[in-house]
Amino acid sequence: MNILLDVLIDLKDILYFNQKVFSHFSEEESYFKMILFKIF
Repeated sequence: MNILLDVLIDLKDILYFNQKVFSHFSEEESYFKMILFKIF
């Protein structure tokens, strides 16, 4: 039971981390596209 709880907590942390990274990446990507549009 304890192991299951640990796994669930780990999964939650991983999902949260991925969400943060993904949202950060999308911001970076849109910023990068904006710069590209300004150049061209």
